[in-house]
Amino acid sequence: MTPEGRGAPNKLGNILDRLLRLFTDIRAGEGLTAVLLASNVFLILGSYWMIKPTRGAIVTAEWGPEMATYVQVANVAVLALLAPMYGRLAHRLPRRRLISLVTWIIADCSSRSPSPAWLASGLTYRSSFSAAVSTG
Repeated sequence: MTPEGRGAPNKLGNILDRLLRLFTDIRAGEGLTAVLLASNVFLILGSYWMIKPTRGAIVTAEWGPEMATYVQVANVAVLALLAPMYGRLAHRLPRRRLISLVTWIIADCSSRSPSPAWLASGLTYRSSFSAAVSTG
């Protein structure tokens, strides 16, 4: 047993640790966790970069370029409200629970299919200003 109470890292972990040490400070056994976290961030950012141009095209096609400006202003307003709320939430929740919660919220907002709350509202995707803002 290692001092942390875990078993010895496996061979894949050792290879990842050695590979990642070329770029950053990685302790023994952290390689797999670092790769998983980097993959998570990559997938979140990749989905956002695919959704954003689609949202811009939908807003411009449905409401014209003037409304696209209003959507951008609404994005800023929503983020100005959400940032302090996220800060308070980050202080109250354990880190793992916060990461899971935020990942699920982003996945829900970024998904192509509407959420259950969206379906219950009876609105269509193309008719909602808030849908354009939520994909910000």
